[in-house]
Amino acid sequence: MVLADPETALARVREFRDLLNADKKEVLEGGQTVWERLSGMRHLVEAIAGAIDPDNVKRLSTEDRYGGWITGDAYGEALRLIGILERQADYQQIFGPEGPTLAADRLHSWVWSAAANLWDDGHHIAAVDAAFKKVELQTQQKLRASKRRSGADLYAQAFSLDDPKPDTPRLRIPHIDRAEAQETWNSAHEGAMHVGMGCAKGIRNPLAHPSEDTSETGEDEKQEALEQLAALSVLARWVDECDVDRADGDAAGQ
Repeated sequence: MVLADPETALARVREFRDLLNADKKEVLEGGQTVWERLSGMRHLVEAIAGAIDPDNVKRLSTEDRYGGWITGDAYGEALRLIGILERQADYQQIFGPEGPTLAADRLHSWVWSAAANLWDDGHHIAAVDAAFKKVELQTQQKLRASKRRSGADLYAQAFSLDDPKPDTPRLRIPHIDRAEAQETWNSAHEGAMHVGMGCAKGIRNPLAHPSEDTSETGEDEKQEALEQLAALSVLARWVDECDVDRADGDAAGQ
């Protein structure tokens, strides 16, 4: 069961159950009839059911979705869902915690906007490649850096502890005061630098020069690709949040 807020889910399903027992023509607060409210809630309840028992919802969904949910099996399904949600603590005690989940659409927008369509089409490795290129391009544009500066060198120079040069601006983490916390400042920028270089060398380079056919991916490769997108998302957030430190007179960049 993967629900971010089981208590809210339980409240919505209970509301759905109660509305099923009401006069369908009754007008609710806001002007909706009970029937209209039920129709609008059906998709949410179906999604909750899908998170709990995907196979069962798939079977129900192949029938008369509108009539089946609202007039037929809906009440019994609502009671079943309520029973499961009310006993979630027992489920967790018996089966153990499910652990955190990673929502791909909550990754940094640079990453997911580049990867989403390819990922949905099953091209997981290509999605990671597109995401890296997007993060790299955004980094170059933020620094107004030449595209000749790319890959590991781009991040080595961007987060270098050295002061900026006329042709080499730096990215600076805004919430750490260098004067007050020199060691922390050094560690944060060195860490960001090595993450960027690691993404370039450990993620991008193998994708650019694959050693085997990567046209299809299994579950293990899909999981690894998702983890790589997460790493790129971390890098993207750091780059996005950084200030740009330019040398005096370096208004145009490279």
